[in-house]
Amino acid sequence: MTSSSFVPYTTPPVDFSTDLDLASLRGKCALLTGAASGLGAATAVALAKAGCFVTVVDLNEAGSRALVQGMEKEHDIKMNFAQADVTSYPSLLTAFKSAISFSPHKTLDIVIPFAGLMGAPVTALLANAPSTEDPTAPSMTTLDVNIKGVFYTTHLALHYFRQSSETEKNLIFVASQLAYINPPGWLDYTCSKEAVRGLFHSLRYSSRQPWLGLPNLRTNLMAPGLIDTPMSHDRLPWLENEKGFAIGEPSDVVNVALRLLSDKSIDGRAVSGGKDVAVDLCDDLEGQFGGRECRKLIESGKLGWGPSKTGFFDMVV
Repeated sequence: MTSSSFVPYTTPPVDFSTDLDLASLRGKCALLTGAASGLGAATAVALAKAGCFVTVVDLNEAGSRALVQGMEKEHDIKMNFAQADVTSYPSLLTAFKSAISFSPHKTLDIVIPFAGLMGAPVTALLANAPSTEDPTAPSMTTLDVNIKGVFYTTHLALHYFRQSSETEKNLIFVASQLAYINPPGWLDYTCSKEAVRGLFHSLRYSSRQPWLGLPNLRTNLMAPGLIDTPMSHDRLPWLENEKGFAIGEPSDVVNVALRLLSDKSIDGRAVSGGKDVAVDLCDDLEGQFGGRECRKLIESGKLGWGPSKTGFFDMVV
């Protein structure tokens, strides 16, 4: 392909110095999977407060209903809950239909697949494979939720986005810093987040090709660092006190999500963040697909590790 026919697949790096303007989010219909707790719940609350019609999709009925009822009681803001297993296509399809029914405009505008599992270290996998016996099959649950669930969610998002493509749509993928700075030991989790990153790479370029018939779509990716969530909470004191890691709050990720959704100049960007810091990873050809910025982050210690620390990689083995 010649340079004259090349279609750029990203906009320029994100400028985090500009003020957020959330006015464009009012009235939008948003569906978030894995939103009963953690990053998903925090983002769902922020979007609802910004005026979005939010559907919380999760298997956790008690946690989801507590979130929805709390928002209505404390803030007089109604949210929708649709119980679903993201690895079950019929279940997830029903959740998408519920989200659209909840919207006054009967459209879907924003999708963020937060649902994910941490997985198990390779040592746990090998413990099930004694050297004198045939190994048992490894658990595929993490891969099913983190890959199949995200792919199902993306498929349904594109389908329903296309039904009202006259308005701009937003799909934010949720990966991890571990999709860029690969640790030893966590095979299934790292594999799954690399897969999410690959899906993002493909879709951000595909969405710029008119002949493919995709909806009017902006797609971006978040790669959070260590954030205090129910999934990671138990190990955080050790990481912070013994290893010197900087632990972020859900609000650090929420602020990134709000910027990606509200700023129409951002498309095809991958953003990492942690405690009081957000960085465009430059996950494109010009930025060596994140390699350049990741090296800077490690060397600077901005995200909690670096030359002065005991080390990032020994915390996972």
